[in-house]
Amino acid sequence: MIMKSEVTVVIPTLNEERFLARCLASLERQTLRPHEVIVVDGGSRDGTLRIARKFGAKVIRLGERGIARARHLGFEAARTPFVASTDADALVPESWLEELVLPFEDRAVVGTFGPLRFRGSGFDYVGAVLTLMQRFSLSLGLPVFYGPNFAVRKEAFLEVGGFLEPDGSFPEGYPEADDFLIGLKLKRVGKVFFLPHLSVLASPRKLGFVGIIRNLWFYPPRDARIIYWYLTGRLGKGISGGGN
Repeated sequence: MIMKSEVTVVIPTLNEERFLARCLASLERQTLRPHEVIVVDGGSRDGTLRIARKFGAKVIRLGERGIARARHLGFEAARTPFVASTDADALVPESWLEELVLPFEDRAVVGTFGPLRFRGSGFDYVGAVLTLMQRFSLSLGLPVFYGPNFAVRKEAFLEVGGFLEPDGSFPEGYPEADDFLIGLKLKRVGKVFFLPHLSVLASPRKLGFVGIIRNLWFYPPRDARIIYWYLTGRLGKGISGGGN
């Protein structure tokens, strides 16, 4: 059985004063409390860091912006064998961490992940569509991790080079797609485990009309490049992994 001393939660931030307190409060209500919460900040100018420290989170200041850089630094700083990721505008259910790390009792499991739901009326369909995409992609052997709801075995995370791209650089521009990247990298070295019932509640702030058009325009070519790297063996080494 995995104990709290074995799990760290990492949250990347940039001017998240409006949302962060609610996220950290939801982590305090966990049935499995994390050993530590690490907030990696990309240069906030509001009260983000004050709120993080108020809740007892460890704060790491990042010299340059980038969500992949922030997550990578937080994961490396974690002193536990398992690391979970969520976002500052997410609310996690009380059993989230306990259920997310339970599959790691199988030593072959290197990553776990779940779906998203979105706050506010009119956005239920978005979460449903994204979950269907996760299921369909997984049936093709392509796990789709979402940033607010996944965990890794740190040993495997380091083995595959974390969130670095094949050339050793961090993803740049929009979208970075670091969550999709790490899911495919981990699948090269072990099993990834999908938890379809374990939803995290995310903010719909990027789901306005302009945001949806932007995502539809930029995500497909970015994801296609990552899939190409995966299919050509450029994302990590090791067994082809399986499990869902």
